[in-house]
Amino acid sequence: MGIFARQQYFGLLSSASDVPALRRNVPLAELCTMHVGGLADAVCTPASKEALCRCLLIARHKQIPYALFGGGSNIIPGDGFFPGVIFSTAALRGVQISGTKIKADCGCRLGDLVLAAARAGLGGLECLYGIPGTVGGGVKMNAGAHGSDIASCLEAATMFSTVTGEKRVFSKNELAFSYRMSLLQKTKEWILLDATFACTPTETQRIRARIAEVTKKRREAQPLSLPSAGSVFRRPKEGEVWRMIDMCDLRGYTIGGAQISKQHAGFIVNVGGATARDVHRLVCLVQERVLGTLGISLVPEIEFLDVKEEETCRLQRP
Repeated sequence: MGIFARQQYFGLLSSASDVPALRRNVPLAELCTMHVGGLADAVCTPASKEALCRCLLIARHKQIPYALFGGGSNIIPGDGFFPGVIFSTAALRGVQISGTKIKADCGCRLGDLVLAAARAGLGGLECLYGIPGTVGGGVKMNAGAHGSDIASCLEAATMFSTVTGEKRVFSKNELAFSYRMSLLQKTKEWILLDATFACTPTETQRIRARIAEVTKKRREAQPLSLPSAGSVFRRPKEGEVWRMIDMCDLRGYTIGGAQISKQHAGFIVNVGGATARDVHRLVCLVQERVLGTLGISLVPEIEFLDVKEEETCRLQRP
């Protein structure tokens, strides 16, 4: 889509009462936890779920390039110019509690969701504490840790079709969860607006003790002091990815400013000045080395947004 069409669309967004002023020429590194990326033509942060739906529907119908960002913890934006709009869900953080059910908007941080449940004496979500993402991204990736995942406690989700404008409640079964996978990764039509979780009445003290335990394990095992996009690869049936990377002698291997973490080889960290290309090349190197040495194909958890790479790469998609 040409510049004129984009400018018309941006003007339409800016005139909406519940859409704050657009930010233009925004560094994508500000929007992702890996701190890499080029510039986005525009960033829009709708103030309501209704505004987000309108913006997405018009963008789809006018063929304006767009991407949806939550916590930015599982995405690597490209180093170039993104000629469209990034929609941020940062303002959509509402939480509603009714009995043992808790409904959270797509932009609600997973940690905030766990704490809100804890204050209400509702347990079952503690495994999500410390995962640097939002409800929207968490459901999309079926995020989890410590032997549990978001699907284990999710009851239903309100979804929006960017094609027809329909809103519909999807059951857990309809979301087709599996390990680090959901329907949302298989279709670009539907996005999540909010999710409802079924919790268990639990003493707040017990919940907080569990949160402390999860936090301690995460601090001991993960490179939290450096920018990263979290765990890079899905765990294959053959075992732990970090063990495979160690067997290939890649722990600490560095390309540009991207490094396979010395603390946890399942992470790639930004040790300073990393680019999306650095990260992409490192992911490809790990895939090729593990496949060549162990005969195991690794599939990334992280997503690349408009990352171009001239080298041949066996980057696999789920």
